[in-house]
Formats: sequence, C-alpha cells, structure tokens
Amino acid sequence: MTTKALEGIRIIDHGVVWAVPHCGMLLANMGAEVIKVESIQYYDSIRGEITPPLTAATALQLGVVLPYPEGEPGERPWERHPYFHSTNSSKLGLTLDLSRPRGREVYRRLVEKSDVVLEGFSHGTMADLGITYDVLREWKPDIIYASAPGYGTGGPESDYVAYGTNQWHMGGMAAVSGYPGEGPMQASNTYGDPLAGWHIAGFVLAALLYRRRTGKGQFIDVSQTEPSLCCLGEVVLDYVMNGRTAERRGNRHPCYAPHGCYPCRGEDMWVTIAVTSEQEWTALCGAMGSPGLATDERFGDALRRWQNQDELDRLIAEWTSTRDRYEVMCLLQGVGVAATPVLGVDSIHDNPQHKARGYYEMVAHPYAGTHLYRNVGYRMSRTPGHIMRPPPCLGEHNEYVLGTILGMSGEEIAGLEREHYIGTMPLPGADGQPVEK
Repeated sequence: MTTKALEGIRIIDHGVVWAVPHCGMLLANMGAEVIKVESIQYYDSIRGEITPPLTAATALQLGVVLPYPEGEPGERPWERHPYFHSTNSSKLGLTLDLSRPRGREVYRRLVEKSDVVLEGFSHGTMADLGITYDVLREWKPDIIYASAPGYGTGGPESDYVAYGTNQWHMGGMAAVSGYPGEGPMQASNTYGDPLAGWHIAGFVLAALLYRRRTGKGQFIDVSQTEPSLCCLGEVVLDYVMNGRTAERRGNRHPCYAPHGCYPCRGEDMWVTIAVTSEQEWTALCGAMGSPGLATDERFGDALRRWQNQDELDRLIAEWTSTRDRYEVMCLLQGVGVAATPVLGVDSIHDNPQHKARGYYEMVAHPYAGTHLYRNVGYRMSRTPGHIMRPPPCLGEHNEYVLGTILGMSGEEIAGLEREHYIGTMPLPGADGQPVEK
C-alpha cells in the first residue's frame, strides 16, 4: 500500500468559503486526515441556503439556472452546491457547537489528538469563542495554529471585513489588470482566495517540518491579502527602484511582440501567441504564409515590432480569424512558437493534455451525484496524492470522529445529538438567512 505524504497528520479545518478550505483540501489530498468542523447552528456559507428562494420549476420559467446539479436543489440543497464541492473533497465532516461549554470540552479532546488547526474567520471570531492559540497550546503544547483573516491579526485594518474581491484589489493585482486607458479589472472569480490557500498550505508544511526538528508548534498569522501582493514582485520593485508605476497593458508584454490573444473561427474562439526571439518571429511569419513580414521594416527587430503592435496584431488577427484555434496551436507549436487556445470551462474537461495526466477524477457523492472533480494538480513519484473521498455531508463523520478518535460511547454521542451539539440536519438560520418568527 502506498503511503501518502501527510499520512498520520490530523488537521482541524474551520475554513469557510474558499481560502482556508482550499488549503485544507490540498493537505487532505496529500493524505492528511482533515476534519472540517461546522455546526448545525451555522454551516459553511457556500453550502447554500437551506431552502432556496426558487424551485427548479420556477427558475426554469424565469430562465434562471440554479447552482445545483441539473439545476435541481433536491431535498438537501446544502449537500449539492458546486462551490462547496469544489473546495472540500477528501475531508471528514464534523458538526459541533463551540458556543457552549460542553461543545468546547469535546473540542478540547479533539485538539489534544490533532496536529494543526486552520481558521479563516474575521479577526477575533475564534477569540470570542474562547479559542485562541494560547488556549490551544495549553491543551496541546506542540499544536500548529494557522489563522488567516482577511487582513491578518494585527495592524490598523485587521478588524475590517474582507472577501476575495477585496483581497485582489488590496493586494494590488487589480491595479495592473485590464486594458490601456481603462480602469482596474477584477478577475472573474475571487482569485485572492486560492492564492491565500496555497500560501497557507506551504506555511503549514514548513511548521510541521519545524516541529519535527524541534518538537515545538507555532502560530501562523496569515493575511489573505498579502499573497496577492506577493505575486507583484517585479511591479513593486520597479516602483521602489525606478519610481515607475506599472500601466495596464491587457494581453501585451512590456518587451516582446507579438504577444496577445487573437480571434479564431467560431463564436468567442481565441488563441494566444507569444514570440520572444528573432527565430520565433521568422517561424511565425513562415507559418502564416507571409515570410516577407520577417523583413518588413516595420517589424525588423524586437523594438520595432513592439512599437508597431497595433498593425502587427491586426495582421495576425486577419490570419487567425479564418482558422480553428487548435489548428493554429498545432501549426505554430510545430515550428517552435508558443501558442495555445483559450479554453473555457466548457472545454477544459475534454482537453487531451488534462485527460492524459489524469487531472480530473470521477467522484460519486450520495446527494450531488457522480461528476468529474479536479484532482491534485501535481505528481509525486513515491507519495502520489488524489481525491480520498467526496466532500463531506453535514456531520457525516460525527460517529467516527467522536467514537473512533475520541473514544466516546454511543450513548454519549446520542446525548450530544439530542441537545443539538451535533447533528446532520441544519437548524433554521444555519445558512445565515433570517428566521421567520
């Protein structure tokens, strides 16, 4: 049996939405036992609403597509939302009310048997529950606690509310995204979240290595905004060193041309092409059937091509627009020019490269059905990772965690359920929606 890279590591995941849950999923796919902690009083908001405002039939009449498989909420819509499924595979699911002393006592026993605690709530949320790093290390001296609020746990803005959109903008990414003469452009998703998740996972691995060497745990303070800032290295240093503020340039490159995204045959079909040398430029001209362009005085060297990009892009677009995007890619790649089609979400699943590398894995979920899920995104020869199990249903593994890990009796577990410390059905208001009185 193959040993997983993080086999034997137990992680408590309090993550909500995307950033911290993404971190937990990365670690779970590497073999860690990751326990996602929610409660029947308040679950992860991306599970969706307990009772969606529209039925599938009404949505169909209105032309609205509900965010559930086949557009159908089903009897347990909180188990069927794609957003939740995208960030929580391979985890175990535990519900536990931490707002009451009995719940915190059970939680203490779980911490004592765990290695890492992850949380990404607003600054101060866990402290309000009486759960801080100082408290946790009294329970387990070598615990690793990663806290990742939007702006970190210190500084004048640490108490501000943050979402992925804010992180993208506060981290400076939006300021350099977009087209010349236009305003900042937001990524189509909350890109700051997965950036933070990847960073947190790396920090946790480093802390585990440190603990192996020293026997000591530590507190990891992550601002979800700062990982976006980390991706602007050359832009920030250019300003520090040269006083130069980066301008928005769309798909163009500060040095190379042609470098852009060009229309292809069909509706909303595109291909990207990047040329970085004279050899590649000559090859592109030959592939286009226009070898004379290589010696055209307007494009005779890298600087002149860069200065005349408008005309250059027009000529290339005339050539690409009559061809299939894959035809352009294969032709140009065949002569050593970097070119790839722009793949939408409707075509990435069928991409032969992704298929060949096993990037997608078929996963069966009891309420959401069987679908392709993204796999781990890396290959390790000795400790390969993969999706260990489908995303957990609410409280799905209560008996395993409380009984097998903590050694609680069936009667004790049943008592916790009767008193609503645990459960598998959300209470009214668990989705954050107002409760009618």
